[in-house]
Amino acid sequence: MTTSIGAKILRSTNRAKSWSLYTLKQEAQGLTLLFSPDFRADKTVYIGSQTGILFRSVDGGKTFEAITKLPWQRDHDSPSLAISPGFAEDRTLYTVAKAGIYKSTDAGETWQPTTESSPISLAKNLHIELSPNYSRDKTLFVSSYSGLFKTTNAGKSWQSVAIAPLEQTEHVRTFLDGVALSPNYAEDGTVMVSVRGKGLYKSTDKGVSFTPIGDASLAFSRMSNVPGAGRPIIFSPNYANDNTIFGFGTANTSVYRSNDGGETWEILATPDVESPVEVSRMTKVAISAELHQNEIFQLLLAATLSIAAYITVGLWRLDKIIKLNRRLLQVGMAMGSFATTLAILSKI
Repeated sequence: MTTSIGAKILRSTNRAKSWSLYTLKQEAQGLTLLFSPDFRADKTVYIGSQTGILFRSVDGGKTFEAITKLPWQRDHDSPSLAISPGFAEDRTLYTVAKAGIYKSTDAGETWQPTTESSPISLAKNLHIELSPNYSRDKTLFVSSYSGLFKTTNAGKSWQSVAIAPLEQTEHVRTFLDGVALSPNYAEDGTVMVSVRGKGLYKSTDKGVSFTPIGDASLAFSRMSNVPGAGRPIIFSPNYANDNTIFGFGTANTSVYRSNDGGETWEILATPDVESPVEVSRMTKVAISAELHQNEIFQLLLAATLSIAAYITVGLWRLDKIIKLNRRLLQVGMAMGSFATTLAILSKI
C-alpha cells in the first residue's frame, strides 16, 4: 500500500499498520500513483507529477528514479496515468502532458503525443481510462471539462462522444469529472461518467449512447477538486456478478456504494478513528521539519557557505585588492554564495 504527501511517499507492507517515508530525489507535487497490473511479479510502480517528471520504482516502492520529463504547462491539473492490462507484453502507458494525451510503448522511457491536433490538447482536467480488453480492442476513453473522447486505435485518431449538453453560461457550468469502464466492458459495454451539475450518466453500448442514472445531485470528482479522489468511480472487480460500483470525492468526502449498477446509492459507514487531539507546537514543527528536510538542509548549507564567504573576504582583505568597501564586499560575496549554492542544489 502506497500513498503520497507532497514529494514524499508513504509505504506500508503490513496492511497500513505502520508506514515508512520515502523522499523523491527531485522536487515534485500533485503526485499520481500507478501500479503495474503484474505488480506481484515485476514490483513496478509509477508516479506522475505536475512538474511533468515521471518516476518509476522496480522494487515495490522502496526507491524511485526519475525516468523522463514530459512538457507540462497544464497548471494544477492532476496528472492522470493509465497502464495497459497487457503491460508485461506491450509495455504501454498513457499519461497527460502539455499537448494532451501521451503514449509510451517502452515502459515510460520515451513518449509520443497522440492528441496534438485534437480538441483534447486544449481540454482541462483530463482523465484516462483504458479498456480492460485494451490488448485486443485498443480502446481508451478520456473525460475532460470539454467532454468525453474515445479512440479505438490506441490513440491514432479520436472522436468526441455525446453525453448530455455541457452548459457553460454565466450562471451554469457543467463538465465531466471522470469516467470509468466496467471490468467486463468487452461483454457488457458499460461506461459511466460523472457530470458536474447533472449527476451520473451510463452507457451499455460502449459509449454510443448515454442515459442519466441514479441521484442527479451526486457529484463524484477527481483529485483536482478538494476534496476529491484519484478515480471518482470504481467498478467492483466482480461487477458481472455483484453489480457493485463505488463513488468517491463528493463535497462531504463520503464513500458511496451502489449494488444495482448505479441506480441507487448508499453512504458506507467508515471505521471509527481516534478523536482528534490537540497537537503541540513542537510536534507540528517536528512534522514540518520531517516533510521538508531536503529544503531545510539546502537552506542550512547555503547559509553556512555564505557565512564562510563573509568571513573569508574579511580575513583575506580582498577589499584592498578589488578596491571596494570592505563591508559591502563581504555582504555581496555572502549573498552571491547563498544564491549560487541554492541554485546548484536545486538542480541536483
